[in-house]
Amino acid sequence: MEFIFFSVNPNYNYDFNIDLMKNYLNDYIFGSDSGYPYRTYNLKRQTGSNTGLQSISYGLDIYDMLQKYYKEVKQEEKTFFIQPLHVLYDHKYLMLQRLLYLNKELKFKIPNDLLEEYSMLFSEVNILRNLGIKYWVSRKVSALDTVISRIPGIKQKDLYLTTKLINLL
Repeated sequence: MEFIFFSVNPNYNYDFNIDLMKNYLNDYIFGSDSGYPYRTYNLKRQTGSNTGLQSISYGLDIYDMLQKYYKEVKQEEKTFFIQPLHVLYDHKYLMLQRLLYLNKELKFKIPNDLLEEYSMLFSEVNILRNLGIKYWVSRKVSALDTVISRIPGIKQKDLYLTTKLINLL
């Protein structure tokens, strides 16, 4: 038996592809499926035992889908799931970390006001997630109403900040 150990090459210089990042951010704004050209399977394909993924949303379009879904939950047409709010929270957390990485490791200067605004967006999404948890535990419709009413403002702020980032790149 032979063991092979891998280690990081400290002399490797990674070239960050800013143009690709811009393309992905534009896809995010316009709700495009960036991964489509690289997939060997069809997400929407229906088979005898599978209905396929219907009504898939990408990028900023997810906010409209979330608002619609939570309205249907409020009208008792759908079952409540907290996971979409956790995923949104995770996405905003990772985007903030990416901006900090660009700023620190790649020496790509992200203005402090953009970092602060994105941090505020992250905080707003955290509040949204916490309101979802409150509804999940208490079933108080007022918490769900607040989630539904805050989604459009968060979407607009996300659009504004993503556009600002693209223009900066």
